[in-house]
Amino acid sequence: MKPQLTKIVYKNKYFSIGLENGYYSLIPKYQDVLILPIVDKNKFLLIKAKRKLLKKSLYEFPAGGFEIKKERPIKAAKREFVEETGIDISENKFFKLGNFFQIPNRIKSQIYIYGVNILSSDVKKKFKSDEIESVTIKSLKQIINLTKKGKFCTAVPCAAMLSLLIRKNKIKF
Repeated sequence: MKPQLTKIVYKNKYFSIGLENGYYSLIPKYQDVLILPIVDKNKFLLIKAKRKLLKKSLYEFPAGGFEIKKERPIKAAKREFVEETGIDISENKFFKLGNFFQIPNRIKSQIYIYGVNILSSDVKKKFKSDEIESVTIKSLKQIINLTKKGKFCTAVPCAAMLSLLIRKNKIKF
């Protein structure tokens, strides 16, 4: 059987809905990038992001969108990190952690995951923006407690953290 091309059945300035072989998919206009900031080698920088749809703020890692035809993922990681933390770190300080699918049954594209090592002295604790309520440094134990309380609960940041812990042999099987 010859594969069928995706037919666009709906489109707006943010995304399209595609239909392929009787299956609907979401086709975002933008790719996504997430940055996992490691502070002083053993802590993590979290943002408290305002999530209007949920009518609350959640702890997350800095992340955002970019157009793949206009910007490289590493450049997007640096730009988003500055926009969401106020910290301007050289692009060569970022390192690739991998890619993750967010909703693989509906979105084909993957999220690019980068890490960056920073010092606590780099952190602008009073940073705020329209999207960011605050930035804060947390230990792994504190992040686990936030997860238990449902305050660090978005899928890709949790997957990125788990992946990093496995790679650093912090979790053994």
